[in-house]
Amino acid sequence: MKVAAQEPSFRSILGKLGYVQDSTVAPLPAWARFYLDLGASIAAEPATGAYFVVAISAPTRSFAASLIACGVVLASASRQSDGATVEHIEKLLSVEPGKPVILRSGRRQLKGHYLGAKDIVGSQTMRGTWLVIRTDEGTERYVPLENAAKIEVLDEDSIRLPRSQRGHLIEPPGPLLAAVADEVLVATLLTRSETDCVLVDSAAAVAKVELTAAEFAIRGAAGDYTIGTLQELLRARPYLKRGTAYRAHVLSAGSRYIPAFASRLEPLAALFDGGLAYVKWAEFWKRTHRILVLDRTDRRFEDAVRLVNQEYVERRIDRNLDCPLPDPPRGVELMVFEVYE
Repeated sequence: MKVAAQEPSFRSILGKLGYVQDSTVAPLPAWARFYLDLGASIAAEPATGAYFVVAISAPTRSFAASLIACGVVLASASRQSDGATVEHIEKLLSVEPGKPVILRSGRRQLKGHYLGAKDIVGSQTMRGTWLVIRTDEGTERYVPLENAAKIEVLDEDSIRLPRSQRGHLIEPPGPLLAAVADEVLVATLLTRSETDCVLVDSAAAVAKVELTAAEFAIRGAAGDYTIGTLQELLRARPYLKRGTAYRAHVLSAGSRYIPAFASRLEPLAALFDGGLAYVKWAEFWKRTHRILVLDRTDRRFEDAVRLVNQEYVERRIDRNLDCPLPDPPRGVELMVFEVYE
């Protein structure tokens, strides 16, 4: 299998992202860049019905799962930010007329009903295939096929449209996101909800601190720095305002709600921060890439390793991996294999 090329927007992050320590900005260390790149490489792998199981043993779990999750989200969103994405267009063309959608128009989001695709051949200004959206009574908007990314299909079966609507203002990007990404990628992250990854956190509130409190920075062309948080890039749903677009879910390994919630989620990747998270919840995401992060002081280290080894023996696909994952830095051990769903 060949990994799809990562988008330039993501590549720019690897070279520019740093962290804030003692009021100064330092480049990301090799281990941090490794985790970002690992997440991006796995997210870029084309769907084949086979899934990676990745087990990481590191001196410390600090920031590992959070950085991997950011890599997953940024690589996935970069791929989706192309307005002519074949998968998104095919999805829209298969949608039944009347399905509720969100249409991004300028800096606003409008609710609408999808009416289908229309081929126009007689007009000099509107020739081609257009996607038709009704946004209020008597108003139909035509969206060219190359701008299909501006349309998001909603989960609801029906919505009621107003007689007229101004729409909701799209939230501005945080400083870190605005500095690191191009306009199309920013719009994708801020307007399209996807479950790119689920992060199950063994230690209560650790992920929240890493994502929302720790300061990271982007170096500008003039050598100046813009400071922000990883949450701007990851967009984990629990830490966002209600109704805004999200790209990830963060769950506590001790939550009793995971079984019911997990059944509704189909993430691209599931990350397990610690042995407890993997032992309790890995079974719920068999049809996704699974990444386990352990440190050698983890109380459930042996239990989690035993489960990984059992899956390796019973379900591993017996073939050579043809996926250029990054080499782990010194002190980090990596076990990778593939399984079928």
